[in-house]
Amino acid sequence: MLSWLKPNRALAGVAILCVLGSFIVACHAQEAPATYPVRGVVLNSFTRRPIARVLVDGQSDAVLTDNDGRFEINLTASMANIAVRRPGYNPTGATFAHPVKVGPNTPELTFYLTPEANITVHVTLSGGDAADGIRFMAYRKRIFGGRGMWMAQGNYTTDSDGNLRMMNLEAPASYILCSTPTEDSMTAAGSGKTTYGYPPVCYPGVTDLSTASPLTVSPGQQLEAEITIARQPFYPVSILVPNRPQGQPAGISISDQTWRGIGFPARFNAQQGLAEVNLPNGRYYAESRSNNGKTSAYGRIDFQVTGGPVVGLSMALHPLSPIAVEIHKDLTSANDRAHTGIVVGSAMAGANPGINISLIPVDSLTANMGGHNLQHPAGSTDDSYFEMADVLPGRYWVQTNAFQGYVSSISSGGADLAREPLAVGPGGAAAPIEISLSDNGGRIDAAINPSSLGNSASSADEGVSSIVFGYAIPQFPSTAQIAMAAAQTTYHLMFGNLAPGTYRVVAFDKPQEIDMDDPQAMARINSQSQTVTVEPGAAATVQVDVIQTAQNGGEGQTQ
Repeated sequence: MLSWLKPNRALAGVAILCVLGSFIVACHAQEAPATYPVRGVVLNSFTRRPIARVLVDGQSDAVLTDNDGRFEINLTASMANIAVRRPGYNPTGATFAHPVKVGPNTPELTFYLTPEANITVHVTLSGGDAADGIRFMAYRKRIFGGRGMWMAQGNYTTDSDGNLRMMNLEAPASYILCSTPTEDSMTAAGSGKTTYGYPPVCYPGVTDLSTASPLTVSPGQQLEAEITIARQPFYPVSILVPNRPQGQPAGISISDQTWRGIGFPARFNAQQGLAEVNLPNGRYYAESRSNNGKTSAYGRIDFQVTGGPVVGLSMALHPLSPIAVEIHKDLTSANDRAHTGIVVGSAMAGANPGINISLIPVDSLTANMGGHNLQHPAGSTDDSYFEMADVLPGRYWVQTNAFQGYVSSISSGGADLAREPLAVGPGGAAAPIEISLSDNGGRIDAAINPSSLGNSASSADEGVSSIVFGYAIPQFPSTAQIAMAAAQTTYHLMFGNLAPGTYRVVAFDKPQEIDMDDPQAMARINSQSQTVTVEPGAAATVQVDVIQTAQNGGEGQTQ
């Protein structure tokens, strides 16, 4: 019907708009938006060689790069996101997508991809058993509050040939690989009899994560390694839990001394009130938690298995008392005084502490940090007094994030928590934490040197919208997180709400993890940063160069 209204094929690329009246058809031709060629090349960030058959996708047009890594697509004038992907490669920037300003003068572009790294580990069992189905946990070093900790990266299992493959890894990076224990007879465990099996070990064959050898890979590297696990006796361990909650089993978990759970839950003998587990030689601790909906209790006992059964252990559960937190607010700004926003996971609804707190275990090599809720004591609504519940015994570095002013001081029992860890004793006992918040802080205005953006096509004035990541690192003891700012299409970074003092300001082309406990990493930061002093209530200015990690195969970490 009305087939005579179909547009002529000669009008391809022209939009036909037709308005139908009673008997009259009026058609108006509208030209399609003009398109412009976007040309460039995709290079290997590690070798700087061109990469063929990379998908360059501008959404409305896409193409694969040729053998010389070159491409050309046609896009309308706009700020387009161009995605660059190829199997076996990872992005060198923050994402696969690159914001590009398309127009009649779009310059030639250079994009970088980093070849993925792989690790293959061949596992041998000394008892001659087939090494298939052996489970491992991989850890990678991450930075929390300027401190490095090993975070679980993923689970891997050996195949029928005893090979474990870790594919598509970020690089350069270091990984620690630890097995989980396997016992010959799980049914015999808890019977008081010695069993046999393969203990939890970390590469290259040590039982303690702190003495493990990291497997370090570079971009594109195919690393191979060998590990042998020796068959050992698993000795019975029994732990009495004298004050377990009535009618409840005592759930007990076993970890080694680096806080790494070994994946062997203890079995609870309700008749005898004993937790029973079989373990190979080594140093461990057992812990148990209970919560009746009103109060929490916790127990821990450290022990060592040395060539025989372990008996006579007793682990009492102690109620966890909340830690008092007193917050003094010296706030002169009307905005700060009126601020009632709550950070989810940091403060209970209705409370306004003006700050959230994270605790980082001092003695743990693995990531076990977390935020703790601040809530008013029962019956109180005073915004100066709060409680932090369910903090386990141990020593913790305190990290703060103030959203009302900044932390001018923080202490517990006379200990300056910007310099010393928070000590928490049995039952969560700790001296009250006293925090002072002030709002006479200053700011840093950092100008980015355009010439430091590297590739000329990375300039916002020439087409590519660069994303720059800046960091202001305090040169004085502080519990505050390292201040971070990002800039896109501008040459300016702003760090606000800073405590007065001296900072080092540094900028990168991709996000960084800055390990302030690593002397070599900090030496590199110091050599590439600019020093600036922030005065109370004032703005400090500085100019910084952008460090190009993406074009030299860097992984975005200062480790």
